[in-house]
Formats: sequence, structure tokens, C-alpha cells
Amino acid sequence: MDTDERGAFAYAVIVTTYRRPGFLAQTLHGIAAQTLKPSCVIVADDGSDEPHRSKNQALTEQYGFIYLPLQHSGLPGMARDRALALVVEPWVALSDDDDVWDADHIERLAQHIKADIAIVAGNARRSDTNQPYRAALPPTIDVAREFPSNPVINSAAIVRHESLIAIGGFAAFPRGAEDYTTWLRLGDIGRTAIVNEPTITYRITEGSISAEMSGARRPLPLLCACDYLVWSAGKRLRLNRMGTRFWTTVAGLFVRRAHARRDR
Repeated sequence: MDTDERGAFAYAVIVTTYRRPGFLAQTLHGIAAQTLKPSCVIVADDGSDEPHRSKNQALTEQYGFIYLPLQHSGLPGMARDRALALVVEPWVALSDDDDVWDADHIERLAQHIKADIAIVAGNARRSDTNQPYRAALPPTIDVAREFPSNPVINSAAIVRHESLIAIGGFAAFPRGAEDYTTWLRLGDIGRTAIVNEPTITYRITEGSISAEMSGARRPLPLLCACDYLVWSAGKRLRLNRMGTRFWTTVAGLFVRRAHARRDR
């Protein structure tokens, strides 16, 4: 297990948020209450306007966490990748701004770390039914073999930092499944350990990206599969980071132009 100079499990937390300080307050409280304390917590704010921005910053700094204001993109993966540049810890835990960790969330996930593990995927309880969000899985899995099912809940996952760097960081696209794209790439680096007992509360809300994408007609699994194939081909050519960065840059141009047209 990777530890810091004190012998404690060393990890950073990346929280992405946008205009939801009420939910963010509960999320940060759960992180601060962990039995295994994080070395660093970064709140990546995807361009919240006032008064949300000031509230988010105050909540973050209340706990001594790092507030990272960003230009709005609507792309959580891009925000996570910007925050990743500030991380030095060997493990990275993730949380959306509307989910809440149990106090022993990280402690329970950390028990499943082994040398060949790139992701530890915890389970969650749904806020509306209190039932497990994900069906039970074997102790370790190959994420690609589960396709098109996504077995990794973003807010319940911890990821090996060096594995993220090896795949070029967090994927930004396709929106609504950028996390799954990242998991598929990480599957080339190492296996995924599974914790079937819920260790977080997954809030079911209207207007969330996951709710929006569940009703979308875009074939998200197919887009993720195409991304993986392109990335995998680039990796064999020793260009594993180039495809990710190039796609992010080009798509970012389209996003900025779309926002510019909207604001005219």
C-alpha cells in the first residue's frame, strides 16, 4: 500500500462542482470526516457564477482544501484533468459534488489495493431507494470484459496516479461517459478491484449529467468503444498521450465556440 512519510495511506481527492454549494457542503463534510484523511483535496469549480462561486470557495477553504476555479466547459473530465496536474499523491479518489462518502469509505477501499490494481471500485447506495446502485461483481474484474456495462461508480473510485499519467490523464469525452472512457483505458494498465458493499450515498437528482445522458439518444457505449480503439492504436505506436490531448484540444475549441455563439 502506498503511504506518506507518516506511514498513512496517501491519496488526493478531486471533487468537480458547478453551481451547487448546498450539495457541495455535504460532500466536503463527508470527505473531511474520513477515518483515513486525505493529503490533499482539490475542488475543481467548472466556472460557477456568483453567488455560487463565492459560496463554493468559502466552503472549500473552510476545510483547508484547494479551490480551483476554471472556465466553464460543461465537461467534468476536463475539470478532473486540470485538477490532476496539482496531485502528487500515489492515489486519487474522486467525487461528484452531490454524492456523500461514509466516514470509512477510503479505509475500506484501501484494503483492496494490490500491485496489479489500477482502480478500486466501490459501490454506492441510491438516495431514493437506499439499495445498492451496482449489482455484485467478482473481487477483481477486467473492465473491458464487462462492456458495455460500466462497473465503476465515479464517486466511489480510487485510482492509481501513475496509471492515470500513463494513459494521458482523465478523458474529457464523450460527455456523460468520459469516466467510462477513462476506465477502459486504465484496463490496459491494471486490473480493477471490486468492493460490493456500499460505502457512499449516490444522490439521484433531476438535471444531473447522468440523468441527462440516460435519456439521450447518443450511443455512448459505442462512442467509448471507438475512443478506446483509437487510443489503443495510438498506444501501440507509442503515441498514447497524443490522441487524448489532441482530441481534448480540438473538442475544447468547439465547446468554446458554442459558448461564444450562445452568449452573443
